Amino acid sequence: MLTGKVAVITGSAQGIGKTCAETFLKNGAKVCLSDVVVDRLQATYEEFKLQYGAENVHQIPCDVTDKTQVEDLFKGTVDTFGAIDIVFNNAGVGIHEDWESVIQINQIGVIRCTYLALEYMKKSSKGPGGIIINMASFAGLCSSPLDPIYASSKFGVVGFTLSHALHADVVDSGVRMVALCPTFVDTTMIDDDNMKYFIEKIGVIKKEKLAEVVLEMVKDETNNGKCMVVTAQFHYYKDDFPKVEDVFLSTKQS
Repeated sequence: MLTGKVAVITGSAQGIGKTCAETFLKNGAKVCLSDVVVDRLQATYEEFKLQYGAENVHQIPCDVTDKTQVEDLFKGTVDTFGAIDIVFNNAGVGIHEDWESVIQINQIGVIRCTYLALEYMKKSSKGPGGIIINMASFAGLCSSPLDPIYASSKFGVVGFTLSHALHADVVDSGVRMVALCPTFVDTTMIDDDNMKYFIEKIGVIKKEKLAEVVLEMVKDETNNGKCMVVTAQFHYYKDDFPKVEDVFLSTKQS
């Protein structure tokens, strides 16, 4: 149960973010919904307010490419609920004609939200600690010919999350940082005809299943610096990344 915990979820007006928000609410958390699409955000907020009570759900529109709006999101959540325990940086875009926007939203937006969330969550700032989950993708772990820019943005999220999780400012902060790397999920992002071949081979993850994995990640207090891979069949923490020590110069003479 997440009773008493406060979560912020970007991109939560629909899809994965909305499903995770509802899962958190069902498990006793208070949730601040956030999205750039204001009318859809309002509709989701009204739906959840009716189901789970106005005292448990809040909404703050936010474009993650806008630093001021991101600052308002975290400050507004703390002003409303008193603290932040869980951040799910979920907002993102798929195939897009403007490649710079993909990097700005998927990668830089995640980094911006992470840095600002840490300021409110870390114990040295009198925060409660907690977890930051950054949405990446399986496309951030392997070559992805469908969309190299999307893959690049997700590789960046994985690299940033796993690296920053080991930084002294995070290790001693009481905040865990974890990357989430699902394959195809049943959202509007998989409607592109170019994906049909890969979808048939890989399968599609139900949003509800992914939300349960996210809940599992929140409850796991040992997962700082890990990367959760999720497929239609199974999920696991990927633990075979190369380490810095792997390339240390040997002290032995050749």
